[in-house]
Amino acid sequence: MKTAQITKDSALTAAEVRSLLAYDADTGLFTWRSGRKGVYRSKGLRAGSRPNAGGYIIIGVNTKLYLAHRLAWVYVYGHWPKGQIDHRNGVRHDNRI
Repeated sequence: MKTAQITKDSALTAAEVRSLLAYDADTGLFTWRSGRKGVYRSKGLRAGSRPNAGGYIIIGVNTKLYLAHRLAWVYVYGHWPKGQIDHRNGVRHDNRI
């Protein structure tokens, strides 16, 4: 069985992230802004997986996988982080900015 790979950040723009997802900086949670053609997700439904084996939340967008903490960064700051970013409190599934 083939394992899905996390997508390189540049595959998605900040505008695309903001058009597809809503982000709550107080909770660190993402929700879908609206349903998408061919996908059963509906507006307001929480986006993302349970934490993976490494403890990170992953969100699938347009058949690609993204780490939620990096999506939070691009959502808030408008650009992908350069290099690695870390969870200040050490909790990998806590995606509050």
